[in-house]
Amino acid sequence: MSNRKTRGDSKLDALQPAQQEQLAEWLTVENITYAEARARCADQFGVSTSLSALQAFYARFAAPWKYTRARGEAETFAQLMEGQFDAATIKRAKQLAFDALANPKPDLNSAQTLLKIVGESAKLSLQERKLLLDAEKFRQMVKSEAEKGLDALHAELAHDPVALALFEQMRARVMATLEAKSK
Repeated sequence: MSNRKTRGDSKLDALQPAQQEQLAEWLTVENITYAEARARCADQFGVSTSLSALQAFYARFAAPWKYTRARGEAETFAQLMEGQFDAATIKRAKQLAFDALANPKPDLNSAQTLLKIVGESAKLSLQERKLLLDAEKFRQMVKSEAEKGLDALHAELAHDPVALALFEQMRARVMATLEAKSK
């Protein structure tokens, strides 16, 4: 590539941003030839261009666009691999998997990996919810067993008013402690 300055009236620079992104996608994702890109520009944008203008556009816009997009996808994938499964990341993984499969040349390995990650995150989410429910069930069981034991002790102390008064204070503290720990 030469060090020539880009023309100020370049037709490709005058395209709408969405059209520039579309052209970049054709060149980088679909990997079409410059001849095919010329034909699509004429058909879809009504713009005639040269091969050298397309080469300059590729170097100036399409290649940086591709690497910026790839960096964002790599960051999302890295988060997934680290187990950072927030809702937005899972949604992005689903979109990446869809994109990998919808591409004219589908990347089945990437799609399979991303879908496996999405599935694993769903399993982890279910396991987390089950663990929380099991912990609450255990707390309720402990509270119930404590209440049974306290009720039995209350029955034994019923004939001693002083012991019963102390017991009621202790019972109130035990129940307050159990309630606080269950929250």
